[in-house]
Amino acid sequence: MKRFSYSFLGFVGVASAIPWYTFDGPGFPACHNVSAVYTPSTIAEAAAIVKNASAAGIPVRAAGVSSSFPFLSLCCPGLTILIPPPPRDIVHLERDQTSDTWLAATTSLGLLGIIGRIKMEILADFKVYAQQDTINEKDVFEADIYKEISPYVTANYWWWPGVKKFHKRTYGVVPKWRLGNAFQSTFSVTETEANLAKALLDAGQNSSTQNFITEGIFYALWTPPNFHDKPTNIGLLFWPVIGWAYDVLIGGLYPNTKTQWDYGLRAYTFEVAVPVTQANRLFKRVRELFDEAAAEGKAVTSTYRSGINIKFGRPFDSLLGQTTTLQNDPSADWSKGAIMFDFPSYRPTTGGGRRYNEEWYVDIRSAFPAFDHLLHSLIDGTYYRRYHKLEKTLTDEFPTRPHWTKCTRTVLQQSLKNLDPALLARFAKVREEFDPQKTFKSVVGEIIGVV
Repeated sequence: MKRFSYSFLGFVGVASAIPWYTFDGPGFPACHNVSAVYTPSTIAEAAAIVKNASAAGIPVRAAGVSSSFPFLSLCCPGLTILIPPPPRDIVHLERDQTSDTWLAATTSLGLLGIIGRIKMEILADFKVYAQQDTINEKDVFEADIYKEISPYVTANYWWWPGVKKFHKRTYGVVPKWRLGNAFQSTFSVTETEANLAKALLDAGQNSSTQNFITEGIFYALWTPPNFHDKPTNIGLLFWPVIGWAYDVLIGGLYPNTKTQWDYGLRAYTFEVAVPVTQANRLFKRVRELFDEAAAEGKAVTSTYRSGINIKFGRPFDSLLGQTTTLQNDPSADWSKGAIMFDFPSYRPTTGGGRRYNEEWYVDIRSAFPAFDHLLHSLIDGTYYRRYHKLEKTLTDEFPTRPHWTKCTRTVLQQSLKNLDPALLARFAKVREEFDPQKTFKSVVGEIIGVV
């Protein structure tokens, strides 16, 4: 059996704590007070670790990497979950959209136990095309977004606010006989490319102009395909590109390249979902925030190599998923699916990682709630509003649902008011059944009130 893609973390008091890092490496701890890390290679070994930790009263967290923690594919038809003992160690679930147990497990957040095995349906490989078009910002703002993207296998936009353009990427199935062996890589960079990008982006920590220049370079690089021909590794220059489904939709790393974070190019992440029917209003509101920053003399733009990523998710019911239609929300129609607004931004390697116009991204009042009244009385109203920008504006003005692993604790707390208490209660009930001793713990669980 292959090694699991997650580790188990045991927690203790701070005095004997060690940090644990994800793929970002030292300096970026995912957990600070970890007593031990285990990487089991069999289900029996994983079950024993869980049982021993539960018996000793040691909290446990399942830890994956990147966006994988500790989710499962929403399309998997069956799962095997390892849970602590009162009343059994292992539970097997079959897909059942009428069962709260299944609806909780599909967004488990690692709070029900460890997902040790999944059963998946395997489809015969097929070919797809990828097409990218450049669209003026104002034309996207006024478009029927659902009509623009719903006919395709999948589709997304890359937003370049500095040049006021969008790249619209669409994918569709083609016959197997169509020529093409396209292979995508969003993250592949050479050492030379990484060093140049780091120099450009670090220079923008104190320069709005430099950030706009850098975004223009990234926009130009992202206009042709980010695909190579798989057999020859030669870059493809023209759209559309054609290749086998996994190679085109997922891809991997090109030969002799590494990921951008392997070279120290790291980003802050912020992703929330809103109903696709509210996409236009969301885009316009974010544009207003960009324009306000410019009017205040501190213009900001995208500082990520692929711009701002806007993805489309079709409806899929679960208790805590971003595209569920189960939530009772009279002001929002989720029946057509969701738009995920994914706004990564470069984390400078100097200056404590502060971005240019840092206060535009986050609400500093969330960090200092006791001083809110004092700030309001001392700071001019226009300046004070500068501290009420992107993250808090969107979570306050839209029925946002957070991406559980790509948002800060503050954003998760701000988004809690947009989640249905009835669904949270149903999830908590399943959680109590699976783990009454509260062996599995996480900050997310604490925020949503089930730990």
